[in-house]
Amino acid sequence: MAMDDSSEIQWESTSIPEEGPRAVRTTTSAVLGRICLIVLMGITLIFGSMSGYQAVTRLDKLRVAGKVIQGQVDDLTKQSSKSGATYRVTYSFTINNQSVEGSGTVSNSESQLYNIGGPITVTVLQDGPSNNRIGTVDADQVDGLKGNWILGTTVVFGILVFILVCVELIRIDQGKMLINYRAVPVHIVSIGPPSNDRAPIRELSYRIRFPDGSVETRADRLDSSVALKFNEGEFSTALIDPNDRSKLRLLKTITMVECA
Repeated sequence: MAMDDSSEIQWESTSIPEEGPRAVRTTTSAVLGRICLIVLMGITLIFGSMSGYQAVTRLDKLRVAGKVIQGQVDDLTKQSSKSGATYRVTYSFTINNQSVEGSGTVSNSESQLYNIGGPITVTVLQDGPSNNRIGTVDADQVDGLKGNWILGTTVVFGILVFILVCVELIRIDQGKMLINYRAVPVHIVSIGPPSNDRAPIRELSYRIRFPDGSVETRADRLDSSVALKFNEGEFSTALIDPNDRSKLRLLKTITMVECA
């Protein structure tokens, strides 16, 4: 899009702010995002600790006080997944003159041991028959469940910490840009169509005027969500490294910090 004479004069006469330092502050959205991540980390620790502790405690009770009895297989259903086929076994047994139902998952090879209407070994807590499990329970099973619980909670918590650290590093980097980089005027020339549906990248063409008065036309490939924040023909701002003009960031791409 071409500029008319008045626009050209306006753009060419735009004053250039002095090179930093500038006071910056974290944007509201970045603050809210950080709070949400911290809350999510807390929920992960609390929920992971409670659910894991309950599962380990139930299994350990079966190991210590469980009674091994014979039940009957009521149903055997195949379940397919990416890790392979497993079977869900539904069974019933009688304890304390009470009929109780239970279910569990076994591997493809283990399923060969069971037939509908046939017997199945079950470990059950006599004073709490809802706590039951296929087969017998030993210390290795309890330790294995405990290890999986600790590992799973640690991995999820670690991922959240990694995301929080990345967000903080981006925020710090953007803050340094606003403080140390120099603002220069930019004129948006054109915004191209998306490159493809899977990765909607658009080419943003713009003219930039450097502190020495020279003008250069550039084009950046940006995500559509970023590129469409600009409008063809509008005047915007870019931040450049005073010592290396190849290091440039269009101002609207900075989302986590802003000038105070």
